Amino acid sequence: ARVFGEARVSGEARVFGAARVSPTFISGWRWTVTVSDDTMAIGCQHHTIDDWREFNDAEIEEMDSDALEFWQQHKPAIFAIIDARKTA
Repeated sequence: ARVFGEARVSGEARVFGAARVSPTFISGWRWTVTVSDDTMAIGCQHHTIDDWREFNDAEIEEMDSDALEFWQQHKPAIFAIIDARKTA
């Protein structure tokens, strides 16, 4: 991973491997969402994007008592952003 220009790193930012695209951050929701090339973190849950796509409701619900409601509300927007990153 490389950082250029006036980039700032703060909070609990994490960079893994050979990142190719700048991470995308979504804040202002119950949990912050961080999307990198192949992984996504929602709050403290960090998994591959493929895993997030495959998680069922029971698996999401096990993550936190509020997770399923959050996921059902924000999943379409999150994946729209992820899909848009692929065409950028």
